[in-house]
Amino acid sequence: MKTHLSALIILIAIPVACSLLSCHETNVEEKDPLIILQEIEESDHLIMDLYPSYLREEYDKTIADVKAVADSSSCIILYACDLHFSYPGSGYAEKALLPPIVNLFLSIKKAEEDLHPNLIFLGGDYIQLPRLEEGQTKEMGFQVLDYINQWLDQYQSHHFLIAGNHEENYTGDRTGYGMTLDEFYASSQEKYVENRDISEVSDNHQVFFLDDQSSKIRFVFLNTTSPEYSSLKEGLQQTLKQTPSDYSVLVFNHFIGSDYNGLEPQPYQSVMNAMDWIKQSGVDFIGWIGAHNHADVCYVYNGKVGLSCLQSGLWTSGLSQDSIRYEHQLSTKDEIALSVLVINKKAGKIHIMRMGLGKDREINYNTQSGNVGLVKSIH
Repeated sequence: MKTHLSALIILIAIPVACSLLSCHETNVEEKDPLIILQEIEESDHLIMDLYPSYLREEYDKTIADVKAVADSSSCIILYACDLHFSYPGSGYAEKALLPPIVNLFLSIKKAEEDLHPNLIFLGGDYIQLPRLEEGQTKEMGFQVLDYINQWLDQYQSHHFLIAGNHEENYTGDRTGYGMTLDEFYASSQEKYVENRDISEVSDNHQVFFLDDQSSKIRFVFLNTTSPEYSSLKEGLQQTLKQTPSDYSVLVFNHFIGSDYNGLEPQPYQSVMNAMDWIKQSGVDFIGWIGAHNHADVCYVYNGKVGLSCLQSGLWTSGLSQDSIRYEHQLSTKDEIALSVLVINKKAGKIHIMRMGLGKDREINYNTQSGNVGLVKSIH
């Protein structure tokens, strides 16, 4: 992969203090991005040559850990969510927010070559922009998606992305502006459907699926900008009804439950309703994978597992179920957060192996106890 993505890469070498964010300050002198760009183009570097040295030990360890728990029948998913960055030139903290995203995508590219994943998936909330009064525009949200699309185009594995609430409203607090679900589909998802990699169930751009033949898992993608599923019930039920009898189902959505407060984590009522629909269909339901909370949380509802993963971008940090707020640190192994999900259907387990921020997890999704203690930290 050559440097035609140089507009993305130039910021790798710009670690910037970001006291307004959940990360530690760095004291590295900035270099003119135009000079960096010129040096990259003149030397004809491969992007892989730019992978930071401070990530390499963590990368090698994660790859080894994944290979230790995976076998030939395992399903491997590279999962990133809650990127929360702003487009270069937006004038809003892009030098602070963007470098870890570049290194995240580089890590995904390297991991694809080493692990040959069944799926590369992005779980929503890519955009972080302030209110219109500060000079940013709606178009800058589409530029963020263009930026992501350039990376996704480099991946050979099946890949897909869904919307989060920050696509509908760039500020996240409903005081700003954003894009519609139709606009998100047209700018980011449509080509995957047209290429027939992804099947869309209905014409409202809310329910998609991908059948992975090697693992016999149907990945179901619920594309919603709020935790409300009544409008997609028919499409979801149709998808479940048509699932081959020898396939299992794994659901991805941006939402999962309210913020963890130190008590037993609770899913949104609408998520519980949707999980009921899935269970009533009779499919072999592996679990519900979410995001949004910027935290590691796992619960069992009605005998079925739901879990959220850590944020991949620098924007805020939620309280995880082990009572830790995992905060990114620039220019260290914790600068990024990439979750490698290893699903072993024979053992009924989901391994969540962390590249960067966070701890590895092991979940037995066949456990029917409904206890939060289902989650086990691996040290």
